[in-house]
Amino acid sequence: MFFGWRWKQDALPYSVIDRGTEVQGPIRSRGVLEVRGHVRGAVIHEGRMVVAPGGVCSGPVRSDDLYLQGEIHGDVTVTGTLRIGNGGQLYGDADCRRLIIDPGGCFVGINRSELEGRAAGPTAAPAGGGGAVGCSGVQRRGALPPTGLGVRSRGRRAARPGGHCRDHGPADGAARPGAADHRLPRVHAHEAPVGAGGV
Repeated sequence: MFFGWRWKQDALPYSVIDRGTEVQGPIRSRGVLEVRGHVRGAVIHEGRMVVAPGGVCSGPVRSDDLYLQGEIHGDVTVTGTLRIGNGGQLYGDADCRRLIIDPGGCFVGINRSELEGRAAGPTAAPAGGGGAVGCSGVQRRGALPPTGLGVRSRGRRAARPGGHCRDHGPADGAARPGAADHRLPRVHAHEAPVGAGGV
C-alpha cells in the first residue's frame, strides 16, 4: 500500500500501435493490444486484441479474443471470440470458437472451425434454417447467409429469378469456372433467401 493506493499486480498491460506508426513483425505480446497503425508480419497475442478503424495487419494473427474494425490481410486463429464490426475487413481464413459478423463487416475467406464442425458429422440446423450445419459457435447478426464464406454484409438483395446472382453467376456456385474442389463456393449476402433469419 502506497499513500492509500493499492498496486494491482494482476493488471494487464495495454499496448497501442498508434496511427502513423508502422511495425515490422513478428510481434509477441499479452494483455490488451490496440492496433491503429500498420503491422507487417505475424502477431501472436495472449489476451484481447483490437484492430481499430484505420488499423491494418498484414500477416497471420493469433489471439485469445479479436475485435476487428480495421483490416487484416492474413489468416486468423482466435481461441475465443472473433468479432468483425462495422467497417471491419478480414481477407483470409479464420479458425475461431465463435464468430460474430456485424452489419457492415466483411469476411472473405474460409471459416475453418465451421469446416471442422461439418467434418465431425452432420447435426441438425437450428429452427429457422439460418444456422450453419455442424457449427454451433457461429453467431450472425442480421439476415446473413447460411455459411461464413465470402460474407459481405453491406447490402441486402434477393437473388434474381432462376437462382442466378446478377453480379457473380449461379447462386449455388456449381458452374463457376476455376472453383477448386476442396473449397466451398463463396456465398454473398444478397444471395441469401429473403426472410432467412440468423441467430
